[in-house]
Amino acid sequence: MAVYIIGLLLIIGCNIPPLVFKKKKMWTVVCLAVSCFFMWFLCTFKSLSIGNDTIKYYNSYLESSDPSLITAARDVGFGVFRFVCAKMHLPWIMFLGLCNFPLFFGAALYAYKRTPFPTLIPFFVYTFLLFEFALSGLRQSMAVGFLLIGMTFFKKEKWYTWLIYFAFNAVAISVHKSSAVMVVYPLLSLIALSKLSIFFFSMILLILIIFVSQIESFAFYIIYYLEYYPNNASSNYTFIFIFLLTTILVVLSIFTPKFLDFLNEKADSISLKLFKKDLNTISIDTSKNKLLFKETFFLSLPLHIFLIIGLFSNTSVRGYYFSVVSFASSIVLFIYSQKSRLLRIVLMCLFIILFSAYFFISFIRRSNCVPYDFIF
Repeated sequence: MAVYIIGLLLIIGCNIPPLVFKKKKMWTVVCLAVSCFFMWFLCTFKSLSIGNDTIKYYNSYLESSDPSLITAARDVGFGVFRFVCAKMHLPWIMFLGLCNFPLFFGAALYAYKRTPFPTLIPFFVYTFLLFEFALSGLRQSMAVGFLLIGMTFFKKEKWYTWLIYFAFNAVAISVHKSSAVMVVYPLLSLIALSKLSIFFFSMILLILIIFVSQIESFAFYIIYYLEYYPNNASSNYTFIFIFLLTTILVVLSIFTPKFLDFLNEKADSISLKLFKKDLNTISIDTSKNKLLFKETFFLSLPLHIFLIIGLFSNTSVRGYYFSVVSFASSIVLFIYSQKSRLLRIVLMCLFIILFSAYFFISFIRRSNCVPYDFIF
């Protein structure tokens, strides 16, 4: 268990150098690399004592040099990848490392290219347990990574980026079918956060809550290739946590913008009294970040939908992993849409405390999940 707590402290600490030292870009890249490498290291060097499917995956890899077994992998893309690795006689540990690489490379790339403070994204990825993919989630970790790379290059104003995204989405689907849930990602980018869109958003969630069992049964029997897994122990905590946090962000941004302005002014006055100078020496385009927050908010809609499915039904769609980084970027954009530097720092600390507490409630408390045994 200690290794996970140390990892949490390490990833929190990686947010400090870009704030304190000069050469912000260099420190950002370094801290992103350290954070994502640590999570990749955790995923890769887990031993053969994790998950019920571990031995099955290991044995199937040993036999996968036979091309006739490509289709036995359930997803052709993963079958081809496994066949190539086995044909090259790559050790099992190297195969695991290659499978886990797209997830953390994609998260780091998305964070660096699409968010104003990239090192916060690995923190959310860690506390949302994306590093906890057991071998039963091996294919999906690859699929999430390919989707994150496609999301990085997607811009709704440029038509060719739609093609790039769908190309990466197709690769992800070939690796894990549940990636099909993110086909709607470009369409969700067209929805801006407003009182009207929030009304429809709320109606969607309400309808889903009421009819989720019927929808799930229809999907399971009619669209048989969708994959499910048993409801996990943290679904209730996760849904309540995300719902409350989302509500607070929406209320502050859309329904009480004057209150946010008041908080910024108050924070500026406090910083002047405490430090005898204006702390807002770093130029940040807050208007751009406000616009981005409103435009990207609905990209995390799949997260809410699949959390509801996991909470109110006997099974939970794995697809909610696909929108964790989008949700995290919304939080980062919200923080950096505030004018006052002091308020940004306070909000960052508050979110770090909240998500660290969530990490302990949903993961550390489940003694059956930790600690893993490691190969080394």
